[in-house]
Amino acid sequence: MTGPLSRSAHLKLERRIVEKNRRNHLKVLYSQLFSLLPNHPSKEAVPLPDQIDEAMSYIKGLQVKLERFREKKEALLMGRRREDDSSTGGSMETLKSSPRIQIRHKGSALDVFLITGHDEKFMFYETIRIIQEQGAEVVNANFSVHGDSIFHVVHAKVKLLGNLVLSPACLAVVPQRRHAAAEQIIILRY
Repeated sequence: MTGPLSRSAHLKLERRIVEKNRRNHLKVLYSQLFSLLPNHPSKEAVPLPDQIDEAMSYIKGLQVKLERFREKKEALLMGRRREDDSSTGGSMETLKSSPRIQIRHKGSALDVFLITGHDEKFMFYETIRIIQEQGAEVVNANFSVHGDSIFHVVHAKVKLLGNLVLSPACLAVVPQRRHAAAEQIIILRY
């Protein structure tokens, strides 16, 4: 008789231990969830149902925010695509193959930014050659590959300020040797 009673008592004890472990595990999970929420103004203990409600409303708020950001991103990308299409005659292939040049000149510092595709590596060397021909000393030149584009940066120091004739027309010769598409050339003065 003691066998069946002890077995049922043992099962009850085992169920209690399992339930206690489950509750402790849930408390730890709730605590971790609540710790992920932004700082709370009150230092007092918040009841568990309120913690769960606060976490749910915070998550829903984040979902709404994320959706707004996705819509904004999509709108910006659509606007950019329309702008790019209108500036390149509607052809995305022209956009990819058309190099872009930006020149910044401040005092004796000259920065040339060149964005090309993988097949226009010669333009980097031609740009450096033209800068040197115009009387500037190339201090640093580097490039970075990002996707289908190569970003070239040339930092130069102007030796003869009055004699430097580095204009969009001067650097526009480089892309025109290879492309008939309209290039975007911008000079910024600080």
